[in-house]
Amino acid sequence: MIEIPGVSIKEKFAEGGASHIYLGTYLKRGCPCAVKVLKDQLKQDSSQIKAFKNESKLLLAVRHPCIIEVWESGSTATDYYYVMEYFESKNLKSLILNKSQIIADWVPIVVRVADAILYLHLNSMIHRDIKPENILVNAKGEVKLIDLSIAMKRTFMTALFSKTPSVTAGTPSYMSPEQITGKACDQRSDIYSLGATVYELLVGRVPFLGRSQNEILDKHLKEKPYPPGKLVTEIPVEANDLLLKMLEKHPDDRIEDMNLVLYELKKIQRKGAPKLKRIAAAAEAAQSPGAPGAGIGPVTAARRAGSVAASGA
Repeated sequence: MIEIPGVSIKEKFAEGGASHIYLGTYLKRGCPCAVKVLKDQLKQDSSQIKAFKNESKLLLAVRHPCIIEVWESGSTATDYYYVMEYFESKNLKSLILNKSQIIADWVPIVVRVADAILYLHLNSMIHRDIKPENILVNAKGEVKLIDLSIAMKRTFMTALFSKTPSVTAGTPSYMSPEQITGKACDQRSDIYSLGATVYELLVGRVPFLGRSQNEILDKHLKEKPYPPGKLVTEIPVEANDLLLKMLEKHPDDRIEDMNLVLYELKKIQRKGAPKLKRIAAAAEAAQSPGAPGAGIGPVTAARRAGSVAASGA
């Protein structure tokens, strides 16, 4: 087992492509924590180390109730790590796939995510990888946005001259056209990615499907998304129109500010959006006599995929 200063490590929790997650106790606070550690095979890769340090630096500066909180970061003779709060949850992707009843009442979840992204934008940060896997939701519908590994801190100079990295920086199903083509990205790129994420939440699939990543990326550049309200009848017309505006190809045609997105979402919330029927029906079937139990229970070894650790790895 690894050793991290100030942490009593209990067990390895999960792993992702670039890191391992461990559960433990943060001794300074005497509370549960999760520790993200860069994988051994990446410790000689300067770009991976830079991304890991960038993420921890940005998260250390962030304090928002809907963004995962990092308490400290550092390195030992053998490891790069950071220590964060433990948030028992599932990622939004797994909730969508499992038709969890938690997301039937979808508007409050999306409002919380939008508020977290707005906070980043107001602090000159662009997330650049908004997707369901990077949104954690617990049994109460509380939300944590995670993974700032490719996030960018914008300054006056970067706003003028910076170009985004290649197509690999991001996730194809949720990337904005400008991110795909390597053009400079601003807050409107995150708005597009959130639009694709909410589209999947409401419809049950991403806006564009394809047999390959290149086909998906090409559709993001050339095709208009099918109106979600025509696929799911209970989607309010206001939500349908908002998503289509968020998914405009050119940034200048897109809704320009996350504050405006949040304003429209809160209008939908006040009006009272109906619950998603496909989710409610699945929940009702799961709760019928003789049906297996549904919902989110205590995290066990068999249920860890999709939790805070796996999602942030």
